[in-house]
Amino acid sequence: MPRCGCGRSFENQEKLARHASSCKHTATAEQNKTAAGPSSPARHGGGPRVLTCYVCGTQHGLSSLGIHQRQCIGKREKEQELLPREQRTPLPSAPSCEVPGPKASSAEVDAYNAAAQSAYENTMPRCGCGRSFENQEKLARHASSCKHNKQ
Repeated sequence: MPRCGCGRSFENQEKLARHASSCKHTATAEQNKTAAGPSSPARHGGGPRVLTCYVCGTQHGLSSLGIHQRQCIGKREKEQELLPREQRTPLPSAPSCEVPGPKASSAEVDAYNAAAQSAYENTMPRCGCGRSFENQEKLARHASSCKHNKQ
């Protein structure tokens, strides 16, 4: 059965063609597979591929991640120095997998992003209710109204 990029299936190519003229996903799933080929990296939504920073959790282009991480680590160290010792958190450890290059497959990019996101989330302050927060100030604000803390 022919399928459109939006996920809909059709009885035949004619009905798919009629649908494709008004659908945002004009290429069919079969065309996407053959156009991308097994060795070329897939791009989600056709936009640039991005990698996640393991220090702050934001996303950056393949070529700018290294530059961002150097600046991000410096900024984080300065912010940590301003906090009282009991509120300081350690720098997240870098993902064990290599930073993907421009010819990396989408699976390699996804694996790196998952590892980086996990490293970032593991150092975030958490409340007893299970929520995690970007910093201690936001955790303190939440704790003042959290039902978990009032039990």
